[in-house]
Parts: sequence; C-alpha cells; structure tokens
Amino acid sequence: MKTTFVCKCGKTFQKNTPADTTGYRLPGYGEGHECYGCPFIIPIYEGWPNRKVTAYECRCSKRLEYESYAQLSIGSKSVGSIYSLDFNFLKRIQDFADKLDGLHPSHEAFSSRPAEYGSDGRYRLAVYPEQNKKGIRAKQLILEKFFNPDGSRKDVSPADEKQIVLRQIEEATAMGKINVGNITAGLNKVKSLTEALSKVSRHEMIPAEYIEPADNNPFAENDTDESRYELAMSIQANGLLEPLVLNKKSDTCYKLIAGEHRFTAIKQYLPEFKNISSMVFEGISDDEAQLKLYEANRQREYTSEQKFKRYRELELLLTRMKESGSYHGPIQKGLAELLGVSTRQVRKYKGILQNLSDEDQQQVMKGEISVDTAYQIVQSQKEEDRQEQVIDDVDDFVSEDNHDQMVNTSITAPVPRENNNTDAAFPFANERKVSIQSGTPTEETAQEEKSGSTSGFSDSYWKSKIEFAIKSHYDAGRLFQFYTFQVPTTAEAIKEVLKPTYGYSGGSVMFPDGVHGDCTCHSSHMDIEYNRKHLQLNYSQVDGYVRDMIRKGRLLTEKEVSDVLSKHLENIDEGE
Repeated sequence: MKTTFVCKCGKTFQKNTPADTTGYRLPGYGEGHECYGCPFIIPIYEGWPNRKVTAYECRCSKRLEYESYAQLSIGSKSVGSIYSLDFNFLKRIQDFADKLDGLHPSHEAFSSRPAEYGSDGRYRLAVYPEQNKKGIRAKQLILEKFFNPDGSRKDVSPADEKQIVLRQIEEATAMGKINVGNITAGLNKVKSLTEALSKVSRHEMIPAEYIEPADNNPFAENDTDESRYELAMSIQANGLLEPLVLNKKSDTCYKLIAGEHRFTAIKQYLPEFKNISSMVFEGISDDEAQLKLYEANRQREYTSEQKFKRYRELELLLTRMKESGSYHGPIQKGLAELLGVSTRQVRKYKGILQNLSDEDQQQVMKGEISVDTAYQIVQSQKEEDRQEQVIDDVDDFVSEDNHDQMVNTSITAPVPRENNNTDAAFPFANERKVSIQSGTPTEETAQEEKSGSTSGFSDSYWKSKIEFAIKSHYDAGRLFQFYTFQVPTTAEAIKEVLKPTYGYSGGSVMFPDGVHGDCTCHSSHMDIEYNRKHLQLNYSQVDGYVRDMIRKGRLLTEKEVSDVLSKHLENIDEGE
C-alpha cells in the first residue's frame, strides 16, 4: 500500500513503504534542477574509504513539523536534543554551545546523514554534556537563552517559523535557478535575453580577489557587521550553499550581480576562502545585470515605502532598456511584477513621483510619510483650474478651521479617460466629454416583455432610471470612496465592487415617480425593470454610468460627499 510523504518545502509524493521516513531521489540533480541549492538535499555515497556520490535525495516523512523545540532533560546528565529545520537558528545554538564549559564537541553536527532527520521531518542537533554539574549547567544555559521553559522557541511563533524555513528554501533554490527564463516568466517581454544569457551561464570557482561589488546594489543597505558575522559562521559550518552570481567583465574582473551579503561575509571573516563558488554570466550589459539583481531579490519582504524607493530606480532601468530595445511591453506591468504589487499601486507610486516635491519624496522613502498619505497629498495639490476635481483642496479638509466650510464646498470628480489602459489613473484623467457607457445598450438589450413592443434604446428615457437603480442597489458612499481613492480601472471596479460576490443580488425598487420596478445583478450583467420594460447593462456600462454620476455630482449630494471625505481623512489621521 502506498503512503504519502512530504518534503521540507511541502511537496508530497507516494511511495510503497511502511517506514516513517524515506528518501525522495532527485535524478539529474545539479544546476538547473528545481531543487538545486536546497539546504535539505542529502548526497548518497557508495564505497569506503574513498566515498563517491552516486545520487541525491530529500529526506521526507509522513508528517512534517516546522516548530523548533528542545528536549534537554534539565537536571540530568543525559544527552539532550534540539529539533528544528531552521539551520541558521541551530548554527547560533551550536556557536553558543561551543563556548560553554561542560559540553563535548559534536562531530556529527550538521552532518548529511539521513538518520539525523526524525519521523516528523525535523533535524536533530545532539547536545553531549560532560557527566558532571558543568554539563548539567551548560544544558540549562542553552535552554534559558534560546527556549521557553516548556522547550518551545523564544519569540517566534510556529507559523512564523514555518515561513522562515520556507523562505530559506526559496532563497536558496532561487540562486540556482536564476537565468533569463525566470525573468521572462514574470515579465514575459525581455527581448532576446534568453539567447544572450543562457549560453554563457556556467558554474566556476572564482578567486575572491577578482570579485568586485556591484556599482549599485540597493539591497545591501541593511547589511550589518553582525549579520555578516552570523552568515560567515553559517558558511564556515555548512559551506556556501548558494553560489554567487557574477558578470564577467574581464579575465580578472567579475562584477557581483547577486550575493553581496555572502561575498562581504567571506571577505571579512573567512580569508581561507580563496576561491568562491559562483554562477558566471558573460557578455551581458550593466542594465541586464541590474535587472537580474532585482529579480534575485524579488522574494524579499519590503515595506510599502521601500517599494516606492525601488520603484524610482526600476522605472529608470526599464525605461532605459525599452529605449535600447532590450525590453518590450508595458513598463507598468514589469514594475508591478518586479515589486510584487498591483498595477494600481504602481499608479500611486507614479502619481507621487510626478507630483510630490523632492523633499516629500525623501520623507516617503524614509518612512516618515506613508505611501497612502503621500498619495492623498498629491490629490490635494492638483491644479485649482481643473474644471472638476476629485478633491477640492484636501488641505481645507485637514485643517480644523476650514472643516465647517468644507461642508458647503462643491466637490466633483474628473471624467475618466475613455480607454481602460492601466496608465489612465482616474483622479488624473484629462477633462473631456465622453460617452457615459462603454457601448450603448442596443435595441436587443432594451426590450420590453414579449407582450409589449420593441423599441430602440432611449438615453433620455432610461438615464434617470439607470442612475436611480444604481444608487438603490449599491452603497453610493462606498462607490464614491472606492472610485475616488482606489483609482480603479474598469476591470478592477467590476471585480471588486460592481459584480455580486456570489453571482446574484437584487431586489425591488420604488422609483421617484412611484412606479415599482426591479434591479438585479447577475454574474455578467445588470437587469433593470421599469413599468414592464426591461434593460440589460453589462458591467462596463454600469462602470461608465458610475463614473459619469461622480463627475457630474449626481451619485451623492454635496453634504454626503463632504461626510465621506471627512471620514476618510479622519481614518488617515488615525492611521498615522
């Protein structure tokens, strides 16, 4: 009977064995393999004493636990055990233990023996105390420094620890996979880089003295002496699991593309590393190398403010590459992919960059002003000569002295651009007269019931009914706030606010003239019934009506607009 086993990364497979643990063999393991670089891959040896690696495998188990815990038998002289999959954490423990009196050195620590992995998938680090009080005390010190009294890890939840381990696997394997295929899979538009790069990538041992840091590596700004030391100790114990990524400039000059933290750790603390394992690319431009640097660091976690700073750098990079012909396609989409954000967030970054002062932009990058607050500042500073604008000077609303005056201020929104291009951010669209629908309802979509006659669509007849039905069916205040502050494209508005969540919503409507009707939203369209006449609108048309109602001040009254904006600004102040 086959049993399901799970790898450290969460992948599962079935194998016909009753054992609690087993090996998942990796044919063709090496550069380019999907698991290449994973810290949990074990070599399989044959022969003695001249051992030869014949295969590689991942030790797998029926169940998998990521939570670290200590079983140190405090008060006794017995061997203790620490179970974890966070090798960096285990290395810190081992470094601490090596400095204590009362412990025997462990010659098997961080070995690649399959037996070191238990039935729950975790690695076991053994602690060998001397058979005296010093040994007992040493185990106690390890527990006090790294664990809670019950043996659980300090300051890290099980859920967080799982993410730590998965991120370590992801980062370790990412470097083994870096090639243009990964970049084009995300951007899908980098011209001919596959041909230019894939042919020259190779693994080499490069003399450390030939390697130079990248001219511009924004990801190294948070590296510290402490982090470099910890990384160096890990490399010393486990070897360099992730090769550096280099761009060969000459026979004696290799520029770092990725791996500066590892390289500086080796240079500073491991002078015995004369030659360093590296993935070498040759013949790529500085811009292409910079793009690979961003791709290599794409999985890191950044604040919204740090992403804004990256946006400024990446926009210049992709613009240069597009002008040179090495990048095709929308720059905005490429930016969103590399930053790991939505295209809507990219539009916010663009609005801030184009409209906020350099001083305020610096405050955003330092985290002194949030991106959302900066975007509100941008909206408040739009030219006063716009015929209609989303916010008529947000500063008036922020000022307590002008709050009462705000209630009597007429505020309307500009009309959106006619196309749905994602660059057409709603608040910054040019004023123009446009059709209020994306396609006018035709005779076939504006039919009476079978008992009635068919007539052509009359905008003058239906417009007021459509607008009243929209206001009756939706939360008008929420619509106004969403369209004004979220800057949606038509597709985003349809998905997030217009279409019903579960495919259907609706009810009866009492129109202002006393006629009973109905408004029903389906997964693909809205149906409106008035005086036995039926009209069907697709959601692009509904979106057009909503934007027109906002632009012309018919969605909300002036007082309702003021209330919505006041509440929104209060929420911003509370968030700050």
